Amino acid sequence: MEIFFERLKQMIDFYANGRNTFFAEKIGMGESNVRSWLNGTLPKLDAIEKIARNCENISLEWLIMGEGSMIKGDVIQEKALELPSDNTEKGVITELRTIIKDQAKEIARKELELERLRSTDAATATP
Repeated sequence: MEIFFERLKQMIDFYANGRNTFFAEKIGMGESNVRSWLNGTLPKLDAIEKIARNCENISLEWLIMGEGSMIKGDVIQEKALELPSDNTEKGVITELRTIIKDQAKEIARKELELERLRSTDAATATP
């Protein structure tokens, strides 16, 4: 299980391209709060609520307990099952682009998770 600041770093990378300031703006908090959390201070409940409300499709189980995936697992499947509201060629193309974008985010998240697991394994491996 990860500690909170490790999960926060993943969220900052995912939602704000690694920029603390952008992430702070996204969640409606000061950048000093984000820096404090990265240094090990645990956020208060109101801050957790702001993160949950402003980070699209974030898994609360992952955010609070570090269990499961960062992004809700059923988001991509739900998107894939939605029919375009505009059943024209343009509407279908727009919907497909949205699905592809969501899948790219999911791949990036999985790559981050894999990298984290590899570094954890390397750190715990005995010589």
